[in-house]
Amino acid sequence: MKKSEARAKKVTVSIPADLFAWGEQERARQDLTRSEFVAMLYRRRIEELVEQERLERYAAAYARQPETAEEHCWAEDAAASLAQMYADE
Repeated sequence: MKKSEARAKKVTVSIPADLFAWGEQERARQDLTRSEFVAMLYRRRIEELVEQERLERYAAAYARQPETAEEHCWAEDAAASLAQMYADE
């Protein structure tokens, strides 16, 4: 395998013409190559999925061990103190 083949993969995709035109306008506005634009879209979507999975894991863990009434009161008091501190500025 050539060194350049290890770094990049060429693909051919079919998308609706209106979506392509919209993407081309945005790509040109951002002064990106088509490859840079598509790579950015891939990267953003993957980052969104990773974040969504992280939030789902957090929610599941929190559901297994929710805060106690004492912790809830502490959080409420802390939030009120912070709100007052910023209101006084």
